[in-house]
Amino acid sequence: MKHGLKGEVMINVDQKNNVFKALADPSRRLLLDLLYEAAQIWIRTSPERLWRALTDPEMTRKFLYQSRVVSDWKLGNDVTFVDDEGCITAVGKLVALDPPKRLSYTWKLLSVPETAVDEPSRITYEIIESADMPDVCSLTVTHDQFEHAPHTFHFVGNGWPAVLSNLKTLLETGTPLIEYAIEN
Repeated sequence: MKHGLKGEVMINVDQKNNVFKALADPSRRLLLDLLYEAAQIWIRTSPERLWRALTDPEMTRKFLYQSRVVSDWKLGNDVTFVDDEGCITAVGKLVALDPPKRLSYTWKLLSVPETAVDEPSRITYEIIESADMPDVCSLTVTHDQFEHAPHTFHFVGNGWPAVLSNLKTLLETGTPLIEYAIEN
């Protein structure tokens, strides 16, 4: 997982935590707009299958902390994440859609009290089919726009590696790395 300043050097987790503490001062909050989380992973799958995994509620439930993504996938409309009890865990608005290449939405995590007070950040998925390896795609996830989401910035760094590992394993083997109990 890369943490960084746009156009600058990557920082490690300890440095990220120090940045977060420094940014607790409201006069420094503008710097959060320059911070981002980014990760890239290669997955043996087609762009269409990867797209389905990111947009189908039953697929997201298997790799995304038991959250089902719910949307009509029209620009400007809601993107909602719902847990197994029917509680809304996160909300956002769809800001970019180019199936099966690019998906972007704002995101506000409601299930954690510290992040629920933040303004929405933004998550962007970019899918590129490999020219050299058949049936392999790269998925780049960029999580940014933390200017008014300092708690979210602090919280998400540990989550993306698990989510992406779970997604990759699910698509390549049919079973997620971390299996959540499915109650019918």
